[in-house]
Amino acid sequence: MCCVVLGGLMLFGPRMVWLWRSLRARNGVAASTAVLGEVATSRHLVVSTRVGRAR
Repeated sequence: MCCVVLGGLMLFGPRMVWLWRSLRARNGVAASTAVLGEVATSRHLVVSTRVGRAR
């Protein structure tokens, strides 16, 4: 479980930083927080499906 989260962070880290900066430059904090919430929910879904498969 821990390595799945770490791997996701390593994969998504640079992309998320880039997304955060570009979105904040364009639309402000509201849009970036919306995108972050979306990504958090999708990542949670991915992690939960992986855990379900591991069981």
